Amino acid sequence: LALGFTCCIMLWLFIRDEVSYDRFHQDGDRIFLVSAAYMRQGQWEPYASNSWRTAELLKNNYPEVERMTTLLGDNDIFETAGKRIIETRVAWADSNFFKVFTFPLIDGNPAEVLRGPNKVVISRSTALKYFGTDDLIGKVFKVSDNAFEVQVTGVMEDMPPNSHFHFDLLISNETLRQVVSEDLFTNVGWDSQFVYVKLTPGTDVAKLEASFPAFVDQNLNFFNSGNFKLFMQPLLSIHLESNIGREFEENGSLYRIYTFGVIAIFILIIACVNYMNLTTARSLRRAKEVGMRKVLG
Repeated sequence: LALGFTCCIMLWLFIRDEVSYDRFHQDGDRIFLVSAAYMRQGQWEPYASNSWRTAELLKNNYPEVERMTTLLGDNDIFETAGKRIIETRVAWADSNFFKVFTFPLIDGNPAEVLRGPNKVVISRSTALKYFGTDDLIGKVFKVSDNAFEVQVTGVMEDMPPNSHFHFDLLISNETLRQVVSEDLFTNVGWDSQFVYVKLTPGTDVAKLEASFPAFVDQNLNFFNSGNFKLFMQPLLSIHLESNIGREFEENGSLYRIYTFGVIAIFILIIACVNYMNLTTARSLRRAKEVGMRKVLG
């Protein structure tokens, strides 16, 4: 019985962790990832990423979009304080990042830390790795073998394990404009960005998605709604229900959750039945003892 309960508790802890992904974000039920799908050989191929131009057009055409932010995953060489490290958890983010997502800042103004060029926000663990302290405002990193420099404007808590993406350094999008060609920001074919929107309260998501084909035909001349479409994924369901191309990280599985849940219940039932059978069998041995106790009051 103890072993059965132990197995059930372990499985329950795993399930609880899986269903908790991204639920720490304030108004997480209003945050969506705008993804894209392409028609290839008669089948839709969905991808989690999108273009920066598409994000800009969505923001300008839909008043339902309260906030929008974009992310572009990357890796680069960072050098400071005599240390030169290849960082793999790097992202380019715009100034709305901390207005859409709830990642606490240890130091810095959420509205300003990513506003303007040559700015970077780093995690606490990264700050300790480089300097041994999280008091880093104003420190400078050289990036890409001195291609450009970024100044620390904020320090954030490490992104929790139950987030569907994890980054240690966030560089402002305005810095990216100085590094790459401006044409990439107006080219809808550059679809490496991840576009997140925070919708206004009460928005009919189904109605909003139904208007996307007309939006594609009117604004994205590079495509047509017959071979390209946009769709939205709720932030709270990405980890368990999204299994498409270009994901930030490997996601979980809703099927796995149901399977482990059924296994946990099955184990508990077997443990309880065995316990009752064993208890009944042992009671026959104690028949004399019970009889004596009754006689003696």
